[in-house]
Amino acid sequence: MEKKEKLVGLILLGFLIGLLPTCWGIIATGVGIKTGTVALIAAGIFAANGNKYEDAVKIILGFWLGDLWSVLTVLFMANIGINPIAANFIVFIPMAIIAVAIGAILNKVFFLPSILVGWAIGLTFIGAPGAEIGSFPLQIAISELVGVVVVGIGVDVIQKLMLKPFVKTK
Repeated sequence: MEKKEKLVGLILLGFLIGLLPTCWGIIATGVGIKTGTVALIAAGIFAANGNKYEDAVKIILGFWLGDLWSVLTVLFMANIGINPIAANFIVFIPMAIIAVAIGAILNKVFFLPSILVGWAIGLTFIGAPGAEIGSFPLQIAISELVGVVVVGIGVDVIQKLMLKPFVKTK
């Protein structure tokens, strides 16, 4: 790719990454979803995996397993009844081992990095002291789906279409 094509591609990529998540954030807020920013995180994981469309489902399923993991973590932590610092180790270490094992053994179904990121995203929203689980797992799951499909795949498709006039075929 020539310098001009690369520059146009980067500017277009930045524009689309600014545009699509912003549109989702506005739509999400309008329908009561408070986790719209999660879409950008999800799109980032999709892009970090090389924009592989064939991995989109396992990335999404990994996020959703991570979301479940965050709910289980919060429930275990709330009911373990011991010192919170000790509880962190007692709960997190086995859950991390199991999550990694699931991701490794079922790697055709789940993308391990998205399991871990989904877990962290969930804990960010529902793991803080005083936070309630409520509808956050569903809101997060919707934003993760939008992030991979609309933002991740959408940006890639739109960028490729818009770059066609600038790319010289050999």
